[in-house]
Parts: sequence; C-alpha cells; structure tokens
Amino acid sequence: MPRANDQIGPYQLIKKLGRGGFGEVWLAKNITAFVAPEVALKIPHDDDVDLNAIKQEAEIWLAASGHPNVLPFIEANVYEDYVAIVSEYAPDGSLRDWLKQHGGRAPSVEAAVEMTRGILNGLAHLHARNIIHRDLKPDNVLLRGTTPLITDFGIARFLDLTKSSIIAGTPVYMAPETFDTKRNQQTDVWSVGVMLYQMLAGQLPFTGQTSWEVEKAIRFQELPALPANVPTDLQQAVTRAMEKQPEARFKTATEMLRALQTSEAIRVALRKVIEPSLPNKREAPPELPPQTKPAPPKLVPKSATAPNRVMLPPLHQRPEGAKKAIPFVFLPFVKLLRFYWGFSSDVRLLVKIMVFPLLLFIGATGLLGKSTSINILGGLTCLAIPVYALLLYFMYRED
Repeated sequence: MPRANDQIGPYQLIKKLGRGGFGEVWLAKNITAFVAPEVALKIPHDDDVDLNAIKQEAEIWLAASGHPNVLPFIEANVYEDYVAIVSEYAPDGSLRDWLKQHGGRAPSVEAAVEMTRGILNGLAHLHARNIIHRDLKPDNVLLRGTTPLITDFGIARFLDLTKSSIIAGTPVYMAPETFDTKRNQQTDVWSVGVMLYQMLAGQLPFTGQTSWEVEKAIRFQELPALPANVPTDLQQAVTRAMEKQPEARFKTATEMLRALQTSEAIRVALRKVIEPSLPNKREAPPELPPQTKPAPPKLVPKSATAPNRVMLPPLHQRPEGAKKAIPFVFLPFVKLLRFYWGFSSDVRLLVKIMVFPLLLFIGATGLLGKSTSINILGGLTCLAIPVYALLLYFMYRED
C-alpha cells in the first residue's frame, strides 16, 4: 500500500484520511498543476481490485456531480500499479464526526433540520438522474463548513439496475424492504429519516447485536418516541419518513423536503437567522442628573424666528449712545423696508434689482409725457430715486 509523499500519477500523497473495506482514502495534491486545490484520492486494496466495479462507481459519481450537496468528482484512472478515484477534498470531516463533536446529536433542532434539508436536496438531485445511493449514512455525508456533501457511490446503482439478489448497505440505516433486496427512492428516504432521528435523539432508532437482530427490530419494533423538545410536526415528518409500509412513506426526497420546510423547526430556524441580521433597536439616551438637565427653551414669537430677518429695536427705545435717529418723515419708508428685509436675501436682491429700473422707467415716461400731471408724476418719481437710495443707505447703516 502507498505511503505519505508517494506519487501516484500526477498526485503526491500528503496524509491518510481513512481506511475502509474498499480501500484507503488519501489527501493529495496535483504537483503537475501550476495552482490546484487539495484532493481526496480513493485507492482500493491491492487484492480487491475490480475494474468494472470501479468504473461503475466512477460513472455513477460523474452522473451525480453538478449539485452543491454532492461531492464533486474529478476523475478515475489507472496510474502504474494503482487504480485511483479522485474527488474534491471536504476539509471539515463527515456528518459522523460532526455528531461526535456535539455529543452524538445535532447542537439544536434547527441545525438538524438544516443539515437534513441539504442532504435531501442532494438526494433529490440523484433521484432526478435515476440514481439511488443505497448506503446513505453519516460516514457517507462529508461537510464543507456546515454544508453536507453526499459521497461514496460504491454501491449506488442506476434505478433500472436495482433488481439484485445481493443485500448491500449498512443494516441500521436500511429500510425493511431492503432486506428483501427491494431498492428504490423510498429506501433512500428511509435512510435520511434514520439520520434525522439520530441527529434529534442522539441515538439510532433500531439497534441490535447482530444483523439479524437489527433486521428484526426494523421490521417489527415501533419507532421510539423523539425527545419532547422536537416540534410535533417535525416528529410527524420523521415518523412518515420511517413508515414500515412504503405506501405510507414519503414517495420522494422532494416530498420530505417540502414537509420539513413547513415544519415549526424551520420557522424557528428562520427567525434565529433573520433576527440577528436586523438592526439593533436604538438605545434610549441615559437620563441626565437633575442638576444638569437643560432648561426648557423659551417660547419666541414667530416673527423673531423668521429666517434671515434682521430684528431692530423700536426707534423710541434706542439706548444711550445709539446712532442718530432717522428723521420722522422717513419712518413709513423705513417700516416698509423692514418688512421687505424680512424676506430671504435672494428675494431682497431681486427687489433691489427690479425697483431701480422701475423708478427710472416711470420717471422717464412721466417727464416725456404731454400732460402736465404726468410730467409732475415723472418728476416726483425721479426725485424718489435718490430718496430710495438714501433709505437704503440708512438701512445698511442700521444693520
């Protein structure tokens, strides 16, 4: 068998990831590529090489690839003395490792449901391509982060090749009819139901010391009750996935997936995902000590708060040392200008621009008129021009 740092074709072995009945799985890297990710290299035992079986597994795995919940297949080839199946490397272990890290069960009901949804999505993809896995179990679900990836298609079959007299699989995850060599999509659904039960309860639903005892329990024993913290509709979904009679079981992985999506566990999970992403409520400002509380603002007459308004004291209330009072004759005009001054600077500028041409026009028209009264009006208007200028002078002086 190979050792670390050995080279198999373009792949250099880094470390052994595991060993099973089929062979060994190694972490490896492609040393001929300029940049390449690490891969998983599956190498069968020396004395157990069946090229037809390997080719069949590779063909099924290739057909199953192309889904985010199926471990991507890279190639299957013969390199000198070794036959190798190469796939992407899932760095976060298997579902079995994940369960061990959390004491044999999922850390929460929501985590169990979310994991099962990913498995069902990948399984629905397989079934859509007429592939049944036949050996779904935590060891054959790898993780990338918390995303489950279905792998190990060693005994998987295309749907029209399932009429086999060989009983294959892991007994504790097998449906009752599989012991009679009957396989279909519903037997895969049963296996998912067992994994979901295990994630929720922390134990397998049916066990035994021998394969016969396991088969007997699966065939005849009632499904043990799930913990009380599991929502009722989720318990019903698990029960239906593990109905002993296929007619009462979910027909497809998609049907089971829909049932989970409407369960209370999913609604709770969505709330837990959405609520932390919402902005935090604005905290109330701290209460100020009584002595430091600001005094309430004094009410100010509306006229005093008008924008850009220059507030001048009344003329009869000038303090000592104030500038010389405006002659009495100009007071009406000054009041008019103060009213005008209450407008914005833009409006005032427009008025200034428009008044001078208007006075000039009226004065010139009046002086050139044929009527004496019009001439007088024109003359008075001309006299108003310097008066207007003088008033502006006084206003600027006041400011």
